[in-house]
Amino acid sequence: MSKVQITEQDLKDDFILFLHYIWKLLNLPPPTKCQILMAEWISDRAKRQRGVMAYRGAGKSYISYCYCVWRMWKDPDIKILVISATSSRADAFSKTCKQILELSPLLRTLIPPSGSQNQWSNIEWTVQGAKASGSCTVKSVGITSQITGTRADLILADDVSSPKNSMTVDQREKLREQVAEFQDIKKGDETGEGADSEILYLGTPQSYESLYYHLSGQGVNFRIWPARYPYIEAIRSYQGMLCPVIENEVFEAPTLQWEPTDPKRFTHDELSEREVYQGKARFQMQF
Repeated sequence: MSKVQITEQDLKDDFILFLHYIWKLLNLPPPTKCQILMAEWISDRAKRQRGVMAYRGAGKSYISYCYCVWRMWKDPDIKILVISATSSRADAFSKTCKQILELSPLLRTLIPPSGSQNQWSNIEWTVQGAKASGSCTVKSVGITSQITGTRADLILADDVSSPKNSMTVDQREKLREQVAEFQDIKKGDETGEGADSEILYLGTPQSYESLYYHLSGQGVNFRIWPARYPYIEAIRSYQGMLCPVIENEVFEAPTLQWEPTDPKRFTHDELSEREVYQGKARFQMQF
């Protein structure tokens, strides 16, 4: 059988193909079923404000690294703002994106040559080929940083909610106010063809009064990937946000209830061990 040749244009046109390409560069196993479903959701720009709630270790951040890199490869003029609970986490996200550029022969053309005036720190950097602008390609900040005046085509809110900043009612209210500023930062219609800026939220709920449930009530489209197939009687509690593939599978095969949704990432025994150590309530929130 002849080998299928994938072209550079194929990778630019198909995010899932691009994801497989980057996973191979990073020496990661092929993306799992759940990771591919997440990637399809993350890259669905028709939903301009969308989010992923998934358990720790699901791969949502790495998929988003790839999405950001893919978007700037397709359009070097894009402006991306990465916001996390802490500036160090946001900077780590930014640094990983740069490392992906360095690894790929196709993407290295985005790295400015030595001596270029383009900024290339881990906090703010601009890719080669971007038009002159007062904003860099990627800027990474913590949620408490000054972001007023920034403009972005893509705001990536990666775990902006943490146990430290969402423990009390007052902390959760302050966090909601900080996140509300994203609406002022995302770009409006600057071309006369309609606004196409987007906000992508990634997170794991920290409480039953989580920021993400609040945002869902305000119209953000969230999708949830739990580590185990839920019991059928519990599906209603997901408020329509459960990944529909997981929901359909458990209705079609009820024996899947409480089995791992992505056993290549976490086996039944691994999840059971974590539940013992974390306790039932924390495990339910985190996984």
